[in-house]
Amino acid sequence: GRDFWFCHRLDFATSGVLCVALNKKAVGAANKLFETRKTTKEYVAICYGHVEKSEGVIDAPIANYQAGEGEEVCVPSGSDGAKDFRMCIGTETNPGKPAMTHVSVLKRGVMGGREVSLVKLGPVTGRRHQLRVHMCHYGHPIVGD
Repeated sequence: GRDFWFCHRLDFATSGVLCVALNKKAVGAANKLFETRKTTKEYVAICYGHVEKSEGVIDAPIANYQAGEGEEVCVPSGSDGAKDFRMCIGTETNPGKPAMTHVSVLKRGVMGGREVSLVKLGPVTGRRHQLRVHMCHYGHPIVGD
């Protein structure tokens, strides 16, 4: 049998703490806490540019990218995008699902000659690549994306 279950996931190239359950009852309880938003996740990221507002909320739906729709697309840097899982901000023809992220600037500075901001990101929803897509849409892509 299985000895453990992951209660959530981390996106590619993301490090952090994972919640792991040791039985099905525990994973069910943990999942219910995530679904009812009684737990919170916080991430710290470096993004390009100086984020102007010290705190804010990005409220923009996230959709699967559909070729030819003209959406703003998030693909990892150094990628041709052909085989990567791509997400975009929802549009009228491709509305996606609601997504919301809290953004707090921790510090502004310069790295490698470029302006950067250290931000704390708090996803209210849990869409795939949500933080990457939201920060790119906000005009401050995460360094390394």
